[in-house]
Amino acid sequence: IRMSRKISKWPERKAIPNFSFYRRGNWLGILLRMCFICVGLFSAARKEELLSMNKESYDDTFAAVPKVSAFSTKGNKGKKIYTTWNTAPVVKLALELAFDATQAARKYSLERLDDGYQNGQLTLDQYNAKKQDLESSFISPDIPYDSDVLMNKTSLKYKVEGADDALNMKEFNITATAEDVDEFDLLNPERAGSLKVGGGLPRLSLHDLRRSFVVFMVKNRLGNALTVKYQLKHRNINMSNWYANYSELARTNQLLMDTKLMSEFDEAIEGSAVDAWDDIYNVSDTLSGAEGERIAKERPELLAKNRAERLAQGEEIVMSRSELLALVRSGDKPIVLLPTGGYCTNRNCERLCSLMDIVEAPCEHKVVTDRAAKRLSRERDNLIASFRAINDMGDYANELILDARKKKIQSIEPTLVKHSIRFDSFNDDIKAVWS
Repeated sequence: IRMSRKISKWPERKAIPNFSFYRRGNWLGILLRMCFICVGLFSAARKEELLSMNKESYDDTFAAVPKVSAFSTKGNKGKKIYTTWNTAPVVKLALELAFDATQAARKYSLERLDDGYQNGQLTLDQYNAKKQDLESSFISPDIPYDSDVLMNKTSLKYKVEGADDALNMKEFNITATAEDVDEFDLLNPERAGSLKVGGGLPRLSLHDLRRSFVVFMVKNRLGNALTVKYQLKHRNINMSNWYANYSELARTNQLLMDTKLMSEFDEAIEGSAVDAWDDIYNVSDTLSGAEGERIAKERPELLAKNRAERLAQGEEIVMSRSELLALVRSGDKPIVLLPTGGYCTNRNCERLCSLMDIVEAPCEHKVVTDRAAKRLSRERDNLIASFRAINDMGDYANELILDARKKKIQSIEPTLVKHSIRFDSFNDDIKAVWS
C-alpha cells in the first residue's frame, strides 16, 4: 500500500490550512529526544526501561512523591520485571506529549500490523511483540512507503542514540564556564581536559543522564547511597557508593569555592568562640577544670589591671568582646566546645573526654563554667535514670556497661560540688555481678 494514497485521504489535509506532512517524522525527532531526556533526568532509568514507558506509567495517586513504572531486565537474567522509580510531575507531561505526538504513526502502524498478521506476513509472536513496542510513548515516527518495510523492522521503538545529534546537544547550545570545567574535570578524571571554557560538551550519552540525576540528588541532600541504589536499580551497594562519593566531592568542592559562604562560616565560628570566652571571663562566677582554675586565679589580676579604664567606661568586666575577638583571630585563644560539657583550650587535643575522664587523669586544658556545670548536672540525672533502668533488668551481660556508667556519674560529682550545685550522692550497687 503506497503511503501517498493513505495521506491523500486524511481529513486534516482539507481541514487545516497549509497542512503539510513529512512521512519520515524527522521533525518529531527533536521533540521526542527532549521528552526522553526529561524522563531520563527525572528518573535515572536505563534506555530500555525508558523506552517501555507510556503516559499510563506515571502515577501520583497513593504517594506524596510521584512514581513512574516500567519494565526492567537488568540483573534478572533477561526476564522482565515491573518496577518503579521516584520522579517529578514534569515527567507526566513529557510522556503524554511524546505519546500524543506519535499517535498518527502509532495508528497507521497498528493498521498495517493487523493487515500483515491477517495476510500471514507476521507470526503471532512477531505481531504481539510489535504491538507491545507501539504501547511506548517513544516509537519511531517514520512511516515507510511500503508496508513490507514496517513488517521487517526489528523494533518499532524510537532510535534515541545515533552518530549525529543523538540527544539534541546542538539544540541545547551549552557553553561551559570556568566553574563548569573545574567540576567536570573533578567528576570525570578519565575525561579531564576534554571540556574547554566556552566550548560545549564533548559528548552526551544516555548514561550521562543517570549520572546527572545522582549528582543533583546527592549534591542537594535529596538522598544518599541507599537512595542511589534504589533509584538506579543497582544490585551492589559499592557501585552506588561510587556514584554518591563523587557527588559528595562535588558538593564539598562547591562549598569550599563559595568564598562568601566560607566567610560567613568563619564569622560564625569566631562569634561562637567569643561567646565561650565571654562566658569564661565575664559571666561565670566559678570556674573548674585544670585550665578553668588557672583562669580563675588570673581574672582578679586582669580586672585590677584594667579596673580604672573599665569603670570610666561604665563596665565591670574582665575582658571586652572586642579584646576577646582580637585574641581569637590572632590564635592566642583557641577553644573547643566539648560534648561532655565545658570547653577545651587545646586546639590539637586528641583525648576523648567522655571516655578518658573515667580512666585517666583529668585534662589539663579543660574549663567548666557555671552554665556547663548545669548541663553536666542534667546529664548526670539522665545517666542515673539510664543506669537504674538497665540495672533493674538483672542481666549479668550488662555488668561492664553499668560499671562504666557508674564511674561516669561519680566523676561528674566533684565538678557539681565546686559549682555549688546540690545533688544526692550516687551509690547504687550493681545487682547482677559475676562472682
